[in-house]
Order: sequence, then structure tokens, then C-alpha cells
Amino acid sequence: MMKIALFHNPNAGSAELNASKLMRLFESTGYDVSYTSIKENGWEQVFAEAFDRIVIAGGDGTISRLAPWLAARETPFCILPLGTANNCARSLGQMNNVESVISGLPSEKNQASRSGHSHQFGRRQPDVY
Repeated sequence: MMKIALFHNPNAGSAELNASKLMRLFESTGYDVSYTSIKENGWEQVFAEAFDRIVIAGGDGTISRLAPWLAARETPFCILPLGTANNCARSLGQMNNVESVISGLPSEKNQASRSGHSHQFGRRQPDVY
């Protein structure tokens, strides 16, 4: 089972996707999800664990906060843009809704070929998933 770290800013954008809804959506597809709110103290401790993928659910501020931690790892990540402007997600071609993000993650139900690149959403991308 794929192990996913889900970093979420519950205050991003309109905040319509709350923690429990996000968890249900990812878990219903068969992922082992570790949820972390970046608004809580100690969120950085999650990086001590190994994950197959990282999902960032938030806006530009959330991505900026996580960027140094992601740069130090080789774990593929994707962005679920929940912010107001979503400039980072837009510049990386990651303007997808939650259903697209989930369906683009490789799993036992959704086998994806991986050879150092992601073929998510119909275009070849580096492991900025």
C-alpha cells in the first residue's frame, strides 16, 4: 500500500476541503495517509518518516513553507491547489482538483509506469509529481 504524507493548510483559500474530507477521499482509494496540518506545531517532524509520495494541499504560502523540506528529499510530490492565487501550482502545471490528484497517484488500483518521470495528467513531468 502506498504511503502518502498529506500536508494541509486548513485555512487555505475557501477552506472547503477540511481534514476529514481530504482523509476520506485519499483513504477510500486505498492509500495509507498520514495527515499533518501545517498550522500545528511540530509539523516538520513528519519528515523523519519515509513516504512514497507527498501531497501538499494548500496555497503559495504552504508550498513556500514546505519547499526547503522537499528540496532535501527525493520523494515525489504533487500539489493540490487550495489557495487563492496558486501561483506556484500554476507555474508547475499542477492546477488539478482533488479527484485528478488522487487518480494520478500510482496505486494498486491505478498502476503507473515510473522511470524517473511522472506521466500524470497526460504530460511527462519530472518528479514534481
